[in-house]
Amino acid sequence: MGNIKLDNLSIDDYLAFHENITSNKRICDDFIIEHTFDINVSKDILIDYLNRSLKDDFKIFAVRLDDVFIGIAMILYNKYPSIGYAIGSRYHNKGYGSKAVELLLAKIDPKYKIVNASVFSTNIASIKVLEHNNFKAKKSEKMHYKGIIHEVILYEKKQP
Repeated sequence: MGNIKLDNLSIDDYLAFHENITSNKRICDDFIIEHTFDINVSKDILIDYLNRSLKDDFKIFAVRLDDVFIGIAMILYNKYPSIGYAIGSRYHNKGYGSKAVELLLAKIDPKYKIVNASVFSTNIASIKVLEHNNFKAKKSEKMHYKGIIHEVILYEKKQP
């Protein structure tokens, strides 16, 4: 499988972030973003993430395979922490997303006994990643976006 780790995200990751995430149609489709982004917008998105991560309620990490950027993983702290992640599509179906979520869960403060995640019902790979990491579907909701109704499944994991 190679060595998967979560590492600090930096501005130096912007080209790989663009290549693997924001210019990748499959990834953008999973997040119902209507289009991919050019390199300059990708860099701005990354800068926004980095600035948000300076606050206590948001943490973002680079997912690296043998020191090569392959995706992102994040934690948003509300009443309960919520996680999110995106792995470049050429790295799909290799267990990297599941390992990244496992590592991300280990970074959550143990005082939190519940962790949440949301996924579109059409994102089967992400559903498998969550279920592999013992998340349970709690409910689904309808979301209206650009005149289309999407089903969002809300997952929950009880932490030890």
